[in-house]
Amino acid sequence: MSYKKFIIALIEDDENHIFLIKKAIQEFRSIFEVDTFHTAHEFLSNIEKKTDKIYDACIIDYSLPKMNGLELLKKLNDLTYNAPAVFVTNYEDRKIIQEALSAGAYDYILKKEGFLSVLPLILLKIIDKHRVQKQKQEYLKNVKNLKEYFEYVINTIPSCIIGLTNEYKISYANLECQKLFFMDPSNLIDKEIIDIFAPDFIETHKIMEKVEGIKNNNDSITLTQVKFKNIKNEEKIIDIQIFKISTALNVDILFFIKDITRNIELEQKLSQTEKLASFGKLLTGITHELNNRISPVLAYSQLLLSQSTNRRHKDWLSKIENSAKSVKSIVESLLYFSGTAKQHNEDININKIIDNTLSLFRYKFKSSNIHIEKNLKKDIPPLKADKNQINKVILNIISNSLEAMDDYHGGTLYISTNEFDDLCEIVIKDTGIGIPEKNLNKIFDPFFTTKTDQHNVGLGLSTVYNIVQNYKGTITVSSTQNEGTQLTITLPIIAQKTAEFIHKKPIRDKSLKVLIIDDDPILRDVMKDILEEICKVDIAENGKDAIEKIKISNYNAILTDIRMPNIDGPSLYRWIKKNHPGLEQKIVFTTGDTYDPKTNEFLNSINNNYISKPFYINKLKDIIKKVLI
Repeated sequence: MSYKKFIIALIEDDENHIFLIKKAIQEFRSIFEVDTFHTAHEFLSNIEKKTDKIYDACIIDYSLPKMNGLELLKKLNDLTYNAPAVFVTNYEDRKIIQEALSAGAYDYILKKEGFLSVLPLILLKIIDKHRVQKQKQEYLKNVKNLKEYFEYVINTIPSCIIGLTNEYKISYANLECQKLFFMDPSNLIDKEIIDIFAPDFIETHKIMEKVEGIKNNNDSITLTQVKFKNIKNEEKIIDIQIFKISTALNVDILFFIKDITRNIELEQKLSQTEKLASFGKLLTGITHELNNRISPVLAYSQLLLSQSTNRRHKDWLSKIENSAKSVKSIVESLLYFSGTAKQHNEDININKIIDNTLSLFRYKFKSSNIHIEKNLKKDIPPLKADKNQINKVILNIISNSLEAMDDYHGGTLYISTNEFDDLCEIVIKDTGIGIPEKNLNKIFDPFFTTKTDQHNVGLGLSTVYNIVQNYKGTITVSSTQNEGTQLTITLPIIAQKTAEFIHKKPIRDKSLKVLIIDDDPILRDVMKDILEEICKVDIAENGKDAIEKIKISNYNAILTDIRMPNIDGPSLYRWIKKNHPGLEQKIVFTTGDTYDPKTNEFLNSINNNYISKPFYINKLKDIIKKVLI
């Protein structure tokens, strides 16, 4: 249905107020058109020209220069200019307001919080009153049209609007009330506010006292993030604004009620995401230092193990090595969880990812009396995927299972892997509280949760679902309330089944020369000790020192850290590519922060090998040997 726009004259000298008032009016379902005048004389000059434009209403500010709003009203009254006017003032002066009403203002409004929301409704009301007074012979027709306007606009506002009479009876309720209260708006007419809000809600929030207070003065009241339950016992979070709309004929109380439940959920998720992002940034810095410290421990323990013949000493060294490996595993799991890396598909061992994730919860499992039963099939071919994303999938599901069993004060977590038809199957089953049948088809929806406490910051099964779908996999769920839940994931095995790589005896060729660059002296020494078994080794403590050595010596391979002071790894790479073309392909990078976004972006932009700290000595030798050959 097409509607004529109301033409409004706004007489206001404050540019900020002009902008806000025009915005509030013009955005009110696009039914208003606004002309602006900065002074009373400018407006009077316009109407004296007797243009074809007739204003349906005027908004007149009291604080105008030279001729104020009250004086303008009196002047318009003398000119018998009969467009209805709203008198706008900052001052709650009853004498001035009464003079404005006596001078012809149809209504007034105070420039207080919330007045912009009420102003369009007041305009509609005074236009209605003016038309009734001006054209009594078309009264019924005009009332019908204005009612259509009113209902069209009010019913398209995404908030509940409820009007109360002087006797506190509901005089109007828009269609949005149906969604929040599950009551037909037409059935609410002449009912009381207690019929839609429970008595304890009205008592707790002093609703009737607030309504009475608003009726007796010009204040408006806002209640934010109020919890209430509708007749279906659904808990909602709402904002309530209560206003008084007064005219010469009556005083009405208007309720604006907005359901913000969804907004609060989204804000909480956004807050959780921001916390995780901050945590990820902090974590990458910490783990970089941890990796630098654990690297020599792991490497030297492996070197000593390979050379020691004392059984007791070998046992001690094995314990040191296993402890270092455990720290490496925990750090890797934390890095996966931080989620700061871009997707980097590679051959991954699903069983290892499961073990790494379980290691994060070892203490929690023990303290919560949760037992783990694993049945991981050996020799499952590697998956071609981003280990960070797959770890998120496993981490989130295990975290949900743990919480479900924690509510039951313990239980058993079953995890199994299997291979069939070029698919890898992962089954995670718990003996927790289960999922109600009515929620089973919702658990993969974005932000769906049944958790009410604030410490839960899981990634969400929606994220899990999207990751699995991205790899053309499937995820299914079955659950029985009070018995447990099982999630089954299948992922395609894309990588070819190949025999395990057999380490060949390192080639000892002292004619081959490797330059090691690292600002950490302990790491330089351990890498030197490892690689001296297969080639000649030179060392540099930073990028500047390395450049000087490259200028005077030839190297068959370069092993450099990425993060270094002054000239870092990427800068050195670019210098070598420019000054010694081809040698940049022989660079192997070491880093303790592959999950730093800048590091990850650089490594993804080149085709060079890299090794993450802490590293296994055989892996380091294999990579260098590959570059040397």
